[in-house]
Amino acid sequence: MTLVQALSGEHVSPRERGRFAGYFATVFALASTSGPVFGAYLTEHFGWRAVCVVNVPSGLVAATLAAMPEVLHLELAARLATAYRAVFQVLAAIAATGVAIASTIPKTDWKN
Repeated sequence: MTLVQALSGEHVSPRERGRFAGYFATVFALASTSGPVFGAYLTEHFGWRAVCVVNVPSGLVAATLAAMPEVLHLELAARLATAYRAVFQVLAAIAATGVAIASTIPKTDWKN
């Protein structure tokens, strides 16, 4: 939540910040209310793998749209190159931490 506010404060003019805050609030309200309901429906009727079938393609579309250079300003695109590198470093650190934590958990038989 705070990252959205920080990014909009940095990249959106003060005159347009209210409009962007409204967009964010609308998307957040829709996602936080309809997401769990839709996820529960998918899980109940199609299994937990259906959630991945929906989220992975939609995430790829969102990442593609976010990386389109004609949508971004050129000066912003130059700054984002550094940001992408930082994002991948953080993701690698989170993945390594998750693997380290998972390797310390004793193996159990989940079928019982």
